Amino acid sequence: NPQIPAKYDSKSDRQLDKVSEAYDKWLAQDQMLFTWLLSTQAESVLPRTVGCRHAFHVWEQIHKYFNAHLKAKVRQLRSELKTVKKGTKSITKFVLRVREIADTLISIGDPITEQDQIDSILEGLPEEYNPFVMMIYG
Repeated sequence: NPQIPAKYDSKSDRQLDKVSEAYDKWLAQDQMLFTWLLSTQAESVLPRTVGCRHAFHVWEQIHKYFNAHLKAKVRQLRSELKTVKKGTKSITKFVLRVREIADTLISIGDPITEQDQIDSILEGLPEEYNPFVMMIYG
């Protein structure tokens, strides 16, 4: 959370509702940023920020929203990495798909090891590749 200046400098200022200069300056900056954040949001994100009154509230809501989506994407990609199979694809297309999943995980900050990629490829090969797989693991 941001360092929000005290709204009042003293008890007497509070009684007179005399807002401190530092708070007034912070509020002006906050409202400018708040307006900018709201005006640049995608329509799909906007409902998540309804009720926010300050820029840092908007930012927290946006962060929560995208972080949840990111975690779900990581789970989906890691699951796909465990279950990806060669099937009828060429070996090149199959390996490229595993690499694409690994690259996506890297790009979203959840890298996997080279060994995990190799394991995914070897485990996704059909039985006809078993001699090759045994040679690699042997």
